[in-house]
Amino acid sequence: MYKIKNKIKIILTMIRSPFILLFSVLWTVFVASVQTILYPILPNYWRRDMVGVIWSQGLMLIAGVRVKVSGRENIPSDGSVYLFNHTSNYDIPVCYVAVPRFLRFGAKESLFKVPFLSLGMRNMKVIPIDRGNREKVLASYRKIYPEVKHLGENVILAPEGTRQMIEEIGSFKSGPFIFAIECGCPLVPVVISGVSEVLGKKSLWINLGKMFRRVHVKILPPVSTSGWTLERVDELKDTVRAMMIDGLREAQAERAAAIDPPLFVR
Repeated sequence: MYKIKNKIKIILTMIRSPFILLFSVLWTVFVASVQTILYPILPNYWRRDMVGVIWSQGLMLIAGVRVKVSGRENIPSDGSVYLFNHTSNYDIPVCYVAVPRFLRFGAKESLFKVPFLSLGMRNMKVIPIDRGNREKVLASYRKIYPEVKHLGENVILAPEGTRQMIEEIGSFKSGPFIFAIECGCPLVPVVISGVSEVLGKKSLWINLGKMFRRVHVKILPPVSTSGWTLERVDELKDTVRAMMIDGLREAQAERAAAIDPPLFVR
């Protein structure tokens, strides 16, 4: 009987997936359009932070994702570089829900060619990333150093550079660490457990087999870049990666033991 019920759930969620995708696209177009129309009259907080939160909360609701967050006491008051493990296209919306700060994220340049999405990303000051050109990526980072260092803005980046097939910490690229060292801002590791089950890399199905899915986000203590030099960037990478490996294990254990949280947290 259990196997039959499980198969029925899988079939129902497979049927549901195209509708989730459709409503997610429509929601994105709607939010981007409203943001563009109201952009001249909205204060900065609403232009970027609240628009990102509202968009993300909507995507979580549509997909049936519930988010639980721990470690918010570790969030610095100054501008920082947040680093997250990347396993799903839902990572950024999950981070917007979990971290109560305006976050500028990086996105591959090809996404800036998508109508409406590109408009919204430009309004939210998303950083274009050319994965095949390291110097161009670093140049994009350096343009926003003053905004992070002096205006307290925050950047969130995936040090792995691309989505991982399974929920493990992959190898890290140097770009985000060069950014933090040169800018003189702290690194804040963020680990996410469960989002790959919502929509993993190369998966066609959203939340397969479950109407609701719990995702656990753990914000780790910040790592100061004071005293670090570019000659030691590999050492800094290894230090942060070890933290994130341990943090992900803890997040996975906490998620396995946790009671379902409320649908929205902020």
